[in-house]
Amino acid sequence: MGVGIDSLGSWAIAKSYVSDITDITNRTQGFITLSVAWSFGLMFGPAVGGFFSQPATKYAIFKDVQLLIDFPYVLPCIITSSFAIISGLISVFFLPESLPSKSSKVENEDLLLSSDNSGTQYEESSEPLEDWRPKVTSKYKLVRIWQKWKLTFLAVASYALTAISIISFDEIIPIWSLLPISENGLDFSTNDLGTLWSILGITLLLSVFLYLPISLRIGQINSLRFGSLLLFITFIATPHISEIAKNSPTLIWPAILLCAFVRIFANPFCFTAANIVVNETAYPGTNGIVNGVAFAVGTLFKAMGPIVLSNLFAWSLGNGMGYPFNYCFVFNVISLTALSMFSMSFLYPKNFVNHFFLNKKKQAESMLQSLSESTV
Repeated sequence: MGVGIDSLGSWAIAKSYVSDITDITNRTQGFITLSVAWSFGLMFGPAVGGFFSQPATKYAIFKDVQLLIDFPYVLPCIITSSFAIISGLISVFFLPESLPSKSSKVENEDLLLSSDNSGTQYEESSEPLEDWRPKVTSKYKLVRIWQKWKLTFLAVASYALTAISIISFDEIIPIWSLLPISENGLDFSTNDLGTLWSILGITLLLSVFLYLPISLRIGQINSLRFGSLLLFITFIATPHISEIAKNSPTLIWPAILLCAFVRIFANPFCFTAANIVVNETAYPGTNGIVNGVAFAVGTLFKAMGPIVLSNLFAWSLGNGMGYPFNYCFVFNVISLTALSMFSMSFLYPKNFVNHFFLNKKKQAESMLQSLSESTV
């Protein structure tokens, strides 16, 4: 629970920080930087967990260390905790504040609704409100709140669906793959899982860099649609690898790597695009609140997904039913969340979708400028 609270706060703050120091011309690059950091974590984190769990039974150097015998999973916890401490020290002593202390002071105490149609009134605002912002016309407060924030609600819902689909899939994969082949699993070991996710971390790093030029070309909403379709295909196809394992065991690794590559490649097209859309729909000065709410909702879904779906997976293994209610059932359920993400993306108004294309030239110019400065 403590780890969840810590990650909830730090990741939401990191996204708000990036949003504060960027604008539409370079926000994509800012969030890609976060994705690169996540890629390195995904590359090394599972490797640490897989290779350093139960070290007393795996490595002769640790066989007499009583602490590691009594607590076989404490070593990866110690290693990852040290990284968290280092990160905290860097942020305290070296990371400057993103905004002046009074730059986003709110004059109106009601952050949800202001007296005009455009949004909350602020003491200072350097950005004009865009024409794609919803118009607030109703005289009823709850309706006015919905009219003003409906795009943000939609963006938060898309982010939550992204979170529950990806985290549920990533949590089910180890449970499923560790099962014997005779029980429709892959008969993997913990070392196999560590190797798999370390390899995939490299793929995520590559997909992050490919995401930038592709998203500049097709826009963030279309990126979200593309990523959700990739996830849908992956979630449907993955459980059928067990059939390959029964007939051609040598093809297990190529098959699981192919599905996992597609899943990892879709990651920035879903998470990064969803994060950018959430921040773009937020009104000036509310990025911290919106990111906090989005990540809280996403974390709630992340917590609920594995709990519900792991029980569904256990039920599917013993129900004796055929497809789609056999061991594939939980993967089919997760695929429906990806399909929902794709469908919801068409609820954004056209002028909001075009908003990313109208700023494409500015984004490209900013990217080229950043690249040229980095080579100087």
